[in-house]
Amino acid sequence: MLWQQRAQRSDSQIRHQLDASLVSLLGDAKCWKERSKPRDRSILAVVLAHAVMHCSEGPWLPADFDKKQIFFFREEGAQHPDVRRPLFALDFTHLPTTVDDDDNLFSVHSNPTILSLGILLLEINDGIKIEDHWAPGDLMDGSIPNESTNLTTALRLLEKLDDELWIGSQDAVRACLEWDEVNDGREDEDFVKRVYELIVEPLEDVLRQAWGVTPEQLGFDRIHKREQAGSGGT
Repeated sequence: MLWQQRAQRSDSQIRHQLDASLVSLLGDAKCWKERSKPRDRSILAVVLAHAVMHCSEGPWLPADFDKKQIFFFREEGAQHPDVRRPLFALDFTHLPTTVDDDDNLFSVHSNPTILSLGILLLEINDGIKIEDHWAPGDLMDGSIPNESTNLTTALRLLEKLDDELWIGSQDAVRACLEWDEVNDGREDEDFVKRVYELIVEPLEDVLRQAWGVTPEQLGFDRIHKREQAGSGGT
C-alpha cells in the first residue's frame, strides 16, 4: 500500500531552518533560561530519557554521547531554537561493534550512556557545561580529566542544585549517576523497564504535574500500559 500513498507536504521544511547545537546554547545560564522555557526544558529531558531508554542497548548511541552531538532546529525568522525537538548528530562509522566486559570491571560507572544522560539532565536544567565546574580535586594532578571527573563533578552539582530541582528530576538524575547503587540486585530484570521506572517515569511525572503535559501528548505511550495490554489476555 505504501507506493499508492501520495506524500504530504511537511509542516517543517528543514532546508529553510537554521540549526543550533546544545553546547552552543549552554554555558550562560541567563541566556539559556531566556531562550528556553522551563516547560520546554522539561519536555527535552523526557525526550532525551526516552531516546536513551530505547537506543542505548543497540548500536544507536555511543556510550560517551553528550551535548556536542545534540542539535535543534530554529525556523527561519524564529528568535530561538525549538529545544523540545532535539536531533542526534551521530557518526555511525565510528560506533563500537563489540563491548569488552573486562572494561566494566574497572569502570567508575557500569553504564556510561546512563551516566551521560544524568550529566545532560543537569546541564539542561541549569544552563551549564559540566566542564566549567570541574574542581582541581576532580582532575588528575589537578589539571587532567579522567574517567571519574564528570561523575564526581555531577554528584557535587546535584547536591548544590538540590533546592532548584523538582523531586522527580532529582530522583532521575541521581538514578543516572548512582545507577549501580539504585539498581542493586536488579541486574536480571528487563533493562528498559528499569530505566523507565527509575529515570523516565519520574521525569514524566514532573512534566505532567508541573506543566500539564502527558507523555501521550509527546507521542510516547507509558511503558506500563503497554505491558498491561500485552499481559492482560485481551
